[in-house]
Amino acid sequence: MREDLIKDMFNECGVAALLGIEVTEATDGIARGRLSIRKEYLNVFGDLHGGITFAFADHIGGACSNTLPHKTVLLESSIHYTRGTRGREVFAEAVLTHCGKKIGRVDTKVYDDSGAIVAFIHQIFYIMKDEHAGTASQNI
Repeated sequence: MREDLIKDMFNECGVAALLGIEVTEATDGIARGRLSIRKEYLNVFGDLHGGITFAFADHIGGACSNTLPHKTVLLESSIHYTRGTRGREVFAEAVLTHCGKKIGRVDTKVYDDSGAIVAFIHQIFYIMKDEHAGTASQNI
């Protein structure tokens, strides 16, 4: 099943393993995930570090764009932080908002365990000709 392929590929990625990112859904232009916040992820003010937030949103957005039949790679992204968070987990929901012949867009929102929006990210990606061949570990 395509959903399992994308979830496995993104959950087995080294970055996901390093940060503990879990892709919980990746199907038909939608991806969702979660990240448990560790003490090491906090900035000097005790909130989740913006770089961790960005990496998390980027990863879930990548899973979303790769629900297409062909591989996609990031061209550009922009993040807008709305508030800090000190919760135990953050969640992301990515939605494919545009898909052309070569270029697409994903919009992702990150929210904390109270439901408050932490950040919005938009990603512009390039659609390659290659189809997905297997999991990340198989492609190394």
